[in-house]
Amino acid sequence: MKKIVWSVLILVASMAGNGAIADDDDGNKQIPAGAVAYHFLGRFALFPPPQGPTLTGYIAFLENVEGPIFSGTPGVDTAHFTIAFGGGPPPVSLDPGSNLRVNLFPPGATFDVYYDATPDQDWSNPATFSDGVLVATFLESALMASSVNELDGSGVAYNLFSNELIYSKKFNFNGEKVDFGKLMRNGVTVNNFASRTPVSFVPFTTAFSGSAIAIGGKDDD
Repeated sequence: MKKIVWSVLILVASMAGNGAIADDDDGNKQIPAGAVAYHFLGRFALFPPPQGPTLTGYIAFLENVEGPIFSGTPGVDTAHFTIAFGGGPPPVSLDPGSNLRVNLFPPGATFDVYYDATPDQDWSNPATFSDGVLVATFLESALMASSVNELDGSGVAYNLFSNELIYSKKFNFNGEKVDFGKLMRNGVTVNNFASRTPVSFVPFTTAFSGSAIAIGGKDDD
């Protein structure tokens, strides 16, 4: 009889333990190292003082998160996940020659990711990209930005940098819990590609797209 009682207690404890693990499951898995974590689009704009330069954008694809991640037709005003640059140290300009321009940004810049349940972003109003719930903050490594400048003012630009995830907050989205700290706990490496042909001259604005690659680490599964 005692053996039966102990067997039942062990079974109940096991079920309770499994339940705790299930409750702690955020509904999304860690993104494998080297895989695309997310794709995004953005704009860099030089607003007059006191606004100054701004860098804002939105995520168009987020790995291991159930979609849709837009509230309607995909676009800036329907994106649930937005990005806002938090500022950082000034760049160091380098001159390798020809029409190639290179800027090296020291480590220390940050950017934030927001979740907005009712998106209403507008490129002309940078504040709308940070009026959601802050769900992640990344700390940037040194960033190398290279651009080709044509005589007519056009050209292309590319930059590469890694990012450490220094803050994340769990939140509910499409019926599941989402946590950037679980999805990309070791941070991401970002590739940006931009056109130097302005979207507008007042304010002077350029557009870019980018992809973030998950970084591996010792705590990977």
